[in-house]
Amino acid sequence: MLKSPATNTGQDGEYNINPMSYTDNGNGTVTDNNTGLMWQKCTVGQTNFTDCSGGTALPYKLVSGDRDA
Repeated sequence: MLKSPATNTGQDGEYNINPMSYTDNGNGTVTDNNTGLMWQKCTVGQTNFTDCSGGTALPYKLVSGDRDA
């Protein structure tokens, strides 16, 4: 059984103020045009920015100090 989405939660999906708008920067990153946030398309180690089908995803290594301040 599917549940209907929650209402009055204040989540972004409830607002139509700024329609979703993204730019593929052509260098393996994507920018959210509303917030300016940028992220990489593929996991580190993957290649072929079109569909991330090449290479091998590398495990993330937590460096001492990343977690505890």
